[in-house]
Amino acid sequence: MWNEIRSNVVRYAGTSGTVTVPPGGHVLQIIAHSSNASATVAIFGGTAVPLPNVNAYWHYQPQHLSTTAQGTSNTIVFTLTQSYFVEVALPVGT
Repeated sequence: MWNEIRSNVVRYAGTSGTVTVPPGGHVLQIIAHSSNASATVAIFGGTAVPLPNVNAYWHYQPQHLSTTAQGTSNTIVFTLTQSYFVEVALPVGT
């Protein structure tokens, strides 16, 4: 399926903060790291997911299109993380 999607891939990286995914963008993967027990990630306005308080990376790779950004609530919010990486496929022409 993924090899049939015609898209441009963009990547976002940082420490903590908000990534705004353009409408129509599909999240391919999210990677985050934190050694803080209170660190969280919230995807598209959903519940803040606590990150494990270990010296390892949290990796989320969706297997369905529910992580496609719509017109609203298209942010991924990283709180108290040391680093994050987000990879997004944008439809051709965006």
